[in-house]
Amino acid sequence: MKYKIALFITVFSMFSLFAQQLAIPYRDGKNWGVSDVNGNLILPALYDSVTFDTNDGYNQEILFTELKGKKGLIVKGVEVFKPEYLSIVFVHNIYIATKEANNQYELHIADQTGKEVLDHSFVMLTSLKQHIFYTNVQTEKGGSSRSIQNYLVTLSLINRDNKKSVLVWDVQQSKIVQWLFKDYYSISDPGYYDYSALQYRYKTKAESPLQEQLFTVKEGQFVVAPPLKKEVLSEILIPKEEHSGSSRGSGTGNGSGSGKGGRGSGSGKVSEEYSESIGLRSDYDMVVESPSIKGDPDSDISLVAPNEVPVKEKPKEYVSKTVEYSLLNSKIIFETTLRNNPKVKGATEVSLKGKISDVKLNNIGYTEVKSTKADTIFYYKNFVTYRNGAKYGVLLGDDSSKTREFDTLIVKQYTSHLEFRGKLSFLVGNKDKKTKKFKWSIMDSDLEMKFPFDYDQIIDNNPYGGEDLNQWTAIVDGKYGIINPNGTVLLAPEYDEIVSKKNSFGRNVFLQMRKGNLYGVYIRERDKKIEIYPALYPYPIDKIYFNYPFQKDGFSELTKEQKEQSIMLFSLINEQGKPMGYANKNGTFYFKN
Repeated sequence: MKYKIALFITVFSMFSLFAQQLAIPYRDGKNWGVSDVNGNLILPALYDSVTFDTNDGYNQEILFTELKGKKGLIVKGVEVFKPEYLSIVFVHNIYIATKEANNQYELHIADQTGKEVLDHSFVMLTSLKQHIFYTNVQTEKGGSSRSIQNYLVTLSLINRDNKKSVLVWDVQQSKIVQWLFKDYYSISDPGYYDYSALQYRYKTKAESPLQEQLFTVKEGQFVVAPPLKKEVLSEILIPKEEHSGSSRGSGTGNGSGSGKGGRGSGSGKVSEEYSESIGLRSDYDMVVESPSIKGDPDSDISLVAPNEVPVKEKPKEYVSKTVEYSLLNSKIIFETTLRNNPKVKGATEVSLKGKISDVKLNNIGYTEVKSTKADTIFYYKNFVTYRNGAKYGVLLGDDSSKTREFDTLIVKQYTSHLEFRGKLSFLVGNKDKKTKKFKWSIMDSDLEMKFPFDYDQIIDNNPYGGEDLNQWTAIVDGKYGIINPNGTVLLAPEYDEIVSKKNSFGRNVFLQMRKGNLYGVYIRERDKKIEIYPALYPYPIDKIYFNYPFQKDGFSELTKEQKEQSIMLFSLINEQGKPMGYANKNGTFYFKN
């Protein structure tokens, strides 16, 4: 049985035949199975758990099952390995599954489709090494060629009769392309730093002499390389009798071995306290564009009558100066330097009135704060904060009459986002005379107030410990909303709680909203698009799979086809962090209690 909440009437293209074939973990009470995108079971709920891959790129088409402590594997909705293995890992497009049989470990190796690639199992993996090679590919229409990076992986294996073999795996083709050695008496593992050439020492039989062979990669395969400088070979190999059938352990060598894999981890950390640190970062904000209007000083064009010939005005010329404050015998000195001629300098003393104390120079990190006055643009390298009796003030400029003072003041400095680069924000508060409690607002780097003093608390949202200056939680009378330092109310204060969470991959931050016992999501994308999903989910949101089953790594874009074939998926947990199921953004729940 599935529960649906109708949020949208439009039928999206993502619910195509492809989307219906997506495999999603489905919880039925305490057991787990796999369903399609509509919540129809593909595999019955017989497992203790079904989790996504958390290894080697978070391949979301891979699901790991667990039943009575044993692990299994599902690929694209098809059960590849039943839950009878001690561990299963996926690395370099290889599945390596380990189970115990007849008091001995067995290793089974399969390609990315789940098809086993060996005709018999091995008992130990002693080395797994990755090797990079490049191939030249001709561009379209006979253009110049370009180089593509590919990988080969060597796996050193011991089989059931204690013979040793070394195979070569092509990661791109996901198949075995070579056997360097097969069923030898003994073979040394390559050294950790053997990348330009692989050096093996081996015996074909017990009575055979110790020999040496070098390999290098050429045109996508390993070829025999010239021998190194002749040395006396030592008996470095373990005698055959030490590989007894009763030995236990899977071994790891220089690769993944058979270490445990396939368990997801990490819950979104919550940060509700604001920081006073300087030099922090943020990645998201909203830009509201307005049409160009005649006379708008920020517009590149003007609106004119149909028959009027527009006259392009000569841009106004500004003088650019760098500003840096200094203290000389407790006096504040406003120093300027002409940016196109650093030899031209000026200095002015700025006098503050009142009971001035705790004068501090605050450095501006990474980018300078820009301010325009008449025909001059000032680029500030630092600014001044101070106390005037019980008040706290900030000075930006050489006019002491334009300082701003408050009962409390916290500096919020932005350093990376394009819209806020070269700006400061100040979280400022004044104590209400009647309630004796603080009311808060935001002031920008031009010392202008962006909101009335209406908020009981303002919290910056970034679980990394820094400040996300484009979406702050604002609290009024116990209700939570979202604002930004431009003076925009992004979400009215109507929620019981809003917390910032960190996604384990993909985009960094999302906000979880709670109304009563239901939860919603506020997402801020890098393209300035805001997505809000109302508080309709019965459990807290742990992670967001933005383009399930495809993983966007932040450096590459999804194709148009991938976007059409993907859905947004939320993973849900209870207050104790236990997985409770999944839901999509349209309100389909992949669980029942």
